[in-house]
Amino acid sequence: MKKTLLRVRESRQFGDYGLFRLEGEFEPSMPGQFYMLKGDWGYTPLLARPISIMTEDRHTVSFLVKIVGEGSRKLTEVNAGDSMTAVGPLGNHFPFEEVKKGDNVLMIGGGVGVPPLYYLSEKLVEREILPVFCQGARSRNDILLLEELRALSVEPLISTEDGSSGTKGLITDIAKERIGKADFVFACGPKGMLVAVSKLVDGKTRAYFSLEERMACGFGICLGCACGIKHDDGETRYDRVCVEGPIFEAGKIVWD
Repeated sequence: MKKTLLRVRESRQFGDYGLFRLEGEFEPSMPGQFYMLKGDWGYTPLLARPISIMTEDRHTVSFLVKIVGEGSRKLTEVNAGDSMTAVGPLGNHFPFEEVKKGDNVLMIGGGVGVPPLYYLSEKLVEREILPVFCQGARSRNDILLLEELRALSVEPLISTEDGSSGTKGLITDIAKERIGKADFVFACGPKGMLVAVSKLVDGKTRAYFSLEERMACGFGICLGCACGIKHDDGETRYDRVCVEGPIFEAGKIVWD
């Protein structure tokens, strides 16, 4: 982890989302890790925003952001050539190294939970492991990275609540029959989705979830992102999502 100043190489908006690529000197990352990002906008908003890594190469690191408030809006309004302060990569990562060739891998993502799973898909495809990727959204306008996934030869299974794309219904409707056949389940998305997927997994297979929590610092000082986690000694303690996470075994997460 280090704090560095990166330059915006590319930035574009589409609907409620923005995608931007940063270039400069940065440490290599793993799928599931994130950065605390802040543009050159002064003191409003004061705090950086935690954004999961979508992908990276030797020269650039990319992010996909949904506009939900002032901070995320300003992140998506940057222009090529602007500077951005980046602290990272932070947190742990999806344990993709444990996946063997021939294992059945199921990914379940929704909203801004899709970008880190895309990064994970890249790493698995490099190892000749082709995952099944289930993506859920409210409507077709919230389906993300379709062409990028297809370029990896990963054809997503889509569900939308309004039926405008793929199967009409919730992501659990298309994932439930596949969970029992999976050797690994990796999921990232809204809390309600993760709770529902956790009930389906229920110890049937190895499952790892990336949690989304509000963060002020990103490296464990403020304790604002703590969540209940069952430990091997049987005790439940509050782990920091930014340090001990954001990736946790599904069966160890205590849902409020």
